[in-house]
Amino acid sequence: MPQAMPNVSPAVVILLLALFLSILAAWIGLVLRLAFGLPIFPARTPQYVPWGVGSVIFTVFCWFGLQLFVPTIYLLAAFPRMPGMARHELSPSEQMSLSAMSNALVLILIPLGLFLMSGARLRDYGLVAHGLARNIGRGLVAYPLLVPIVFGAMFASLLIWNKTPHPLEDALRLGQNPRMVVVLVLAAVVFAPLSEELIFRGVLLGWLTRLAIGRPKDLASNDLLDEPVHANPGDLIPSDPGFDAELDRDPGNPYTAPVATVILPETVVYRPPTLKNAQLLLANVVVSVIFAGLHAAAWPTPIPIFFLSMGLGMLYQRTGSLIPSMVLHMTFNGVSTVLMLLTLGNPPPDAKKDPQPPAAKAVPKAPAMIVLIPENRVGSHAQEM
Repeated sequence: MPQAMPNVSPAVVILLLALFLSILAAWIGLVLRLAFGLPIFPARTPQYVPWGVGSVIFTVFCWFGLQLFVPTIYLLAAFPRMPGMARHELSPSEQMSLSAMSNALVLILIPLGLFLMSGARLRDYGLVAHGLARNIGRGLVAYPLLVPIVFGAMFASLLIWNKTPHPLEDALRLGQNPRMVVVLVLAAVVFAPLSEELIFRGVLLGWLTRLAIGRPKDLASNDLLDEPVHANPGDLIPSDPGFDAELDRDPGNPYTAPVATVILPETVVYRPPTLKNAQLLLANVVVSVIFAGLHAAAWPTPIPIFFLSMGLGMLYQRTGSLIPSMVLHMTFNGVSTVLMLLTLGNPPPDAKKDPQPPAAKAVPKAPAMIVLIPENRVGSHAQEM
């Protein structure tokens, strides 16, 4: 007897259709830009960050410390252990709540620490109001362009390896409640993307990008610049057409594209910097390997996460701002979370519950170990794939 087709929610069909149409439109637009010789990516304008290795070490210790400190304080305050009492096992809802709280503290403590250590301000992360709409649009447009690559890598990986189940998926299959949904959205769609982009793209990739491009102490002698262009007094030097899209960049960025300039006597104009593409790519690869490796427990999720991280890093290096990568990361998590909520937590009506095993065959359960490492932060990345 043939099996009945699974019931698919109309909301899932509509969401998948909208996703397909957005992917189709984005890739058609990409092909047309190639056909007409238009630029595909924004001009490379990396942000030169003021922090160094000390600030990076502080960020890493602060991040991991909060992952352990927040749940420990919660357990000590809410479930004080008495002699002979078993350790409390965190529920998925509690894990998501603690993850959201930890990441919220990350967004406060790490920028504050970097300000005290290196004088870093919001503009050093590219978090400025000028050009905000354009940067948000870049993150949204990048989503349908990157989806086929990320999910293609996921499907190819599943042909080789079996997917490791995640506790959050099992919890949602048992049922959903409004509180769990709200906590999931806050943890997975808001705080996790913002904090991870701050740490991995802003602090870590920003520091590696600084090492790749070198310190612009003296633009006239910087080896990243082309040979100087000597001009006669009164000549008008137009800006590089490839950099016209970036004329709204932060004027504090030493790599901001030049505008048309009337040359005064004894003035030497330098072309935009020729960046070392191989070193910038290597910096992005290093961060992406680390970012994907932190999710190795949910194999083969690290493989598509690597490609997602490469796209996030490219956006950051191209725009010099965290806003596009934050928007892209939040969109990825948001769409995947909505799909997961629509497809999990609603078992078929004819599903039969597994019988309980006889008491004689029951296996004693070992005490639960509470270790909140990045890959165990429920609601952070399991829903991305």
